[in-house]
Amino acid sequence: MAKSRPNGFTLVELLVVIAIIGILVALLLPAVQAAREAARRTHCVNNLKQLGIGILNYEHANRLLPPAGWKNVASGVPDTAHPQGISLHGLILPFVEELAIEAELKKINLFNLTKAEERRMSPYVCPSALTAEYPISGVVYYVQHYNPVLGAKGANLWGGPAYNVTGSYGGFASTGAHIFDKTFKISKIADGTSKTFSLGEMSWFGGMDAALWPRSTSGGSDNFASYCCRNLAFGIHSERLLTSWTNLNDVSFGSAHPGGAHFLLLDGSVHFFDETIELRILIAVATRVGSEQVSSF
Repeated sequence: MAKSRPNGFTLVELLVVIAIIGILVALLLPAVQAAREAARRTHCVNNLKQLGIGILNYEHANRLLPPAGWKNVASGVPDTAHPQGISLHGLILPFVEELAIEAELKKINLFNLTKAEERRMSPYVCPSALTAEYPISGVVYYVQHYNPVLGAKGANLWGGPAYNVTGSYGGFASTGAHIFDKTFKISKIADGTSKTFSLGEMSWFGGMDAALWPRSTSGGSDNFASYCCRNLAFGIHSERLLTSWTNLNDVSFGSAHPGGAHFLLLDGSVHFFDETIELRILIAVATRVGSEQVSSF
């Protein structure tokens, strides 16, 4: 009489099944992660495009480009472009459907920490970034990950004179699309809007943590420095934020996306620049009147 086989798996069969499942998971996990990152990159591009529309609508309404910083009446001086005050991100709020927050910013002096910075602004945050939070003395404040490009700084790699800067912490470059000038018009972009940076990603671990979203280059009695915009002096992911902040203006643009960072151009288009791209190309697109001959990037 034949012996009946007991129901169920043997230990060897169970181990084989577990091993096969482990191999399948190991094979599928990179594909899942890649798909998620692709979705996050698409979201990031959409954020930048939304900001690009806001910047162009601001220009259409005011007949000038939004300056990198703006002092309001609440700060004790007449409305004027100024390094310390409201950032470009605060100025374009009416054009990204945030009228209520914009009205709130007009009533406060952003030289010091305020309630506005405790608000997370989703269009200003890269979904791939590790965090958008910046805790100070037990309070969580929020940064933005898309910094205006002030222009090129340092040696002119195209053979011309060095780029001039003013200010501190490395200086404020004045060759870009967004500078501290309330009369700067888009007609002054001699290189063309499709060849001039507007915003660049600053969401990488080495440099993203000093740009509270409503502020320009404010310090304040809280002894916290925040810088909304950057010079372009180094290649992508090459210059980190120093603990002394002596290079605050010059930290490299960079992102949490593998291999490079997104940049918004003044025509509203968004491009991903590889971190291996030549610095001279980045400098060319960072200037508005450099006349550099860049055919593609």
